[in-house]
Amino acid sequence: MKKTHLNRFFFLLLAFGLLGADIALAQSGKSGPASDKPGAKPGARQTQPTKSDPPVQNEDEADEVVATVNPANGDEQGQDASIPTPDPSKPVAKPVAKPSPSPSPKPATNPISEGINEHMPRWLRLNGEYRMRFEGKTGQRGIADNDDYYTLSRFRLSVTIKPAEQWTFFLQGQDSQVFGFNPRPEPSSLENTFDLRQAYIDWRQSGKQGWAVRVGRQEFKYGDERVIGAGDWGNTARAFDAIKVSAFGKHYAVDLFASSVVVAEERVFDKRRAGQNLYGLHSTFPTLIPKAEVAVIIVSAMAPLQAALRPLFERFAAGRAGTSR
Repeated sequence: MKKTHLNRFFFLLLAFGLLGADIALAQSGKSGPASDKPGAKPGARQTQPTKSDPPVQNEDEADEVVATVNPANGDEQGQDASIPTPDPSKPVAKPVAKPSPSPSPKPATNPISEGINEHMPRWLRLNGEYRMRFEGKTGQRGIADNDDYYTLSRFRLSVTIKPAEQWTFFLQGQDSQVFGFNPRPEPSSLENTFDLRQAYIDWRQSGKQGWAVRVGRQEFKYGDERVIGAGDWGNTARAFDAIKVSAFGKHYAVDLFASSVVVAEERVFDKRRAGQNLYGLHSTFPTLIPKAEVAVIIVSAMAPLQAALRPLFERFAAGRAGTSR
């Protein structure tokens, strides 16, 4: 055999030898190094402790660790025999992230009133409100440079007495002022020195269904307040001397009321005008007709009607008197 053939033969033999050594080293690396402990079973693999897995304490725990193949990448991993191996033929369901609930808006609070009420009995609550607004009107009555700028001020003080769960007594005073208004005197819709705004007694049945009755000077706020409302944007706002009976439940809310608008007058106690009454029925059915309201309003202005009918009554009375003669 020539030298070139011998060199090729030894080269191939050396290549196969190195390849066999690499395979042996790879298999020994996968199965783990032999234990140096006396009495260790041959072929048993000792797992190295990691930060995520607790260290193996003894040989029995080492025997429970078996070599498995991860179907995703073909690597062998140490896995506890008690944990089932996922089936690669079945799709793995991805966890669905639940949307975090949006935080509910916190109701507006009055820190001054809260600080005072902390030292008050639970059945007594005080509350206050102060509002200031600047307004201006230009070109009044269509006249150039006929402008007016003024400042509105409004202060309210409220007292709530709740001796029992069903009963509520409410009192509210209001002082409305205007500064820099022209012409004078200021209208009562802008200025009304401290007067009684609300004063009512409320009885409401406990629970989510029942009856309620409110008697006294109170506010009415229905819908967008286009027909009946408190008109809170105004400096003196609006109140009613009324009696209201309510029926409420999960599927309905009905109010039946008889009232008269309170007329604000400067330097005089605010009161209603006799004969000018307002009757109505307001109802909502949230489950039957969502976001819908049904209202029946009856306005009764008896004083103007009596003034218009008075001449007729007088003529009729005079005619009967002449006939009797």
